[in-house]
Amino acid sequence: MDLEIRQQDIYTKGKRANGNLTNKAAWRSVIFGGGRAGAKGIFALDVTDPGSFSEADAEKIVLWEFAESDDNRFGYVIQAPVIGMAKWGESDIRWTAFVSNGYNSNEASTGIFMLDIEGGMDGSWDSDDINYIEFDAEGDGLSPLTALDTTGDYLIDRVYAGDLDGNLWVADGTNGSWESAYTASGPQPLFTAASNQPITAAPAVAANNDAARAGNEPNLLVFFGTGQYLERNDVDSTATQSVYGIWDKGLAGLNRSTLEPRTLDEGTLDLGENVSAQVRYSNGDKLDYSAINGWYADLDISGERAVVSPQVRGEFLYLNTIIPDQNPCLGGGSGWVLAFGLDGRTPESRAFLEFDQIVTGYKLNSMPNQSTILGNFRFTPSSDGDEPVDVVEIPPLSGAVAGAGRRGWNELIE
Repeated sequence: MDLEIRQQDIYTKGKRANGNLTNKAAWRSVIFGGGRAGAKGIFALDVTDPGSFSEADAEKIVLWEFAESDDNRFGYVIQAPVIGMAKWGESDIRWTAFVSNGYNSNEASTGIFMLDIEGGMDGSWDSDDINYIEFDAEGDGLSPLTALDTTGDYLIDRVYAGDLDGNLWVADGTNGSWESAYTASGPQPLFTAASNQPITAAPAVAANNDAARAGNEPNLLVFFGTGQYLERNDVDSTATQSVYGIWDKGLAGLNRSTLEPRTLDEGTLDLGENVSAQVRYSNGDKLDYSAINGWYADLDISGERAVVSPQVRGEFLYLNTIIPDQNPCLGGGSGWVLAFGLDGRTPESRAFLEFDQIVTGYKLNSMPNQSTILGNFRFTPSSDGDEPVDVVEIPPLSGAVAGAGRRGWNELIE
């Protein structure tokens, strides 16, 4: 069970020690996980009161499991479910687990499962407990997803995810009738990348502040990298991969011909005391959103790919890439820690404060994994056994106050 664990506080019914459902809902701490490449399944556990854990209470802790035996379209998933409230109809709002159908399912399909979190607690999954949004009935499965609220009502209403064929799919549920956001005699992807450019990580999404929302809804920028590092043969891949920033303005069927290219150039930065760093710069023309639909930057180093999710923080797009070592006698490889402006060029200010100059990224002599941002520091675990975590200071968010704690709150009412 090596899938990441996601913890969420939700207002839901639970289970008693005998396995029966409670009569009333309450706030509960629930963790969601799964088998990743070990099993085609996910689970939910009630961990509200760890002090009461016992063998006698096992039925109370285990809320449900969802596996390929419940739906043949469910495969190996590499992302824990994303949890939130969503409409299942015009006035039917439920706590929901969103999960891509994953890879290598018994029945070919590409789509998103919506699971009613209370639905499986009775030991079975009925048709009303599951909503499946299918994009491709003959697809190879859907990669990790990003879910968001675009209307400010605290309900998930839009989901983005890619697939192994380089398609970027969008699901919309604004009115509670979930379906592909774009259709043309069937579901249509928002964007399709170049040949041999799989999307295997969840995209990042931000508002496009350089274009008017009116007439361009939902007016969102969707960022992702391409590349695959899932199977043994992936190590040897030298296909050129890319980083993309796609403008979702309500128009689908996009490809690279409608994007502005960026060029990555390398240089050496003197850090003093006989220490230097290999760095990158991203160059290109200013974006004209009246004529284009985003940007792309090709990763021109052989074998380089992006297999983790980007992070948007203020004016920066952070993304790590890896370059696996193709020699089977060597472990690991190298990679880059990158930071673009949201227009795909070198940012206008420093994204990495340890460097005196503005750069787009710096090279690591190990393969960086998914980063975590805590405060004004970005922590990146890597394949380096001697220095397993790269730590870099990054700019504070605009308007941040040093030492400030909570500055606002929301009352949640069921």
